[in-house]
Formats: sequence, C-alpha cells, structure tokens
Amino acid sequence: AFPGDHPGIPGNTLTAESPPAAPTRQAVRGPARHHPRRMPAPPPRRPTQETTDLENAMKALMCHRFGPIDQLTVEEVPSPTPGPGDVLIDVQAASINFPDVLIVQGLYQIKPPLPFSPGAELAGVVSAVGPEVRHLAVGDRVFASVGTGAFAEQCVAPALRVQKLPADMDFETGASFVL
Repeated sequence: AFPGDHPGIPGNTLTAESPPAAPTRQAVRGPARHHPRRMPAPPPRRPTQETTDLENAMKALMCHRFGPIDQLTVEEVPSPTPGPGDVLIDVQAASINFPDVLIVQGLYQIKPPLPFSPGAELAGVVSAVGPEVRHLAVGDRVFASVGTGAFAEQCVAPALRVQKLPADMDFETGASFVL
C-alpha cells in the first residue's frame, strides 16, 4: 500500500492544504519484512455442509465463469456450515486486491472450482465453530485469509487461518491487514 491509501493511519492522510505526495514503497503495517519466497495460497475449501433451502440464505457475489468482473452477480445462496477445524464468520468487511480481479478472470495461478464467491481477506464476527476448534469462540471479532469466499455475508474459514482482531482495530483495517 502507498501513503494516502489508508485514511486514519498516521502519516497517511491528505488534507486540502497539502498536495498528494509521490507514492513510495513505504509499508503501512510497519517495518518491511523479507519474504524470500511466498507460498501460494492453499486451494479454496468448500464448506462441508450447506443448507438445502434458502431459509438460511445469504447474499454473495458469485462468479459462474471466468471472465470480466462485470459478469459477477449478487445472489441468494445457502448459508454455509463449518466442518471440523472450521469457523463460520459473519463478514463485516472484505478487502479487494489485484489477485481477486485476476482470479475471476481465470488469469491467476489458482483457479477455484466454479461457481465461487471471490475475496481472499475478511474481518467479522465468529457465528459458529466446528469441532476441534479451540482458540476461537462465537462472538470473537476476527480477521482471516480465506483464498475465496470473502465477498459474501458469511464465510467458512479454516480456524488456523483466522486470528482475533485487536480490540482497537476496526473491521475495515482488519480486512486489509493480511495481504
């Protein structure tokens, strides 16, 4: 991210009196870290169970075929249920990144099975936990890296890819914190 991209973060706000500064490669999250090799994201995990009726439906941005982003549609889909080692998150904020655009076009190195809801990063509130989850509970404010599925009202995430949101961090910042 570049200075000016995140209002509210000290040193990253623009005022009417100050012209925008030239972008720099300054990290927003603190000191730069060396990443000798980034591992690709794991393949997206599908919920182990879904409701069969739309009584427990949610809205999600859906991709039914790879192509331009204007082909994505908002639809009512069944709410997912977490399986062993998973949590269900009521999504409060999701970030959008360049890889999200590439994924829906089929131009990224990972091609999720169709149909899918794009979005790799989110923040929200845990609404259900699957068996074997010990470090999270219903009601926890969290952020997560999910690969796909963040552009929906609810998302199932592997608990190992979910962290508690610091008390002084809002959902929008939490959703952009991972990448």
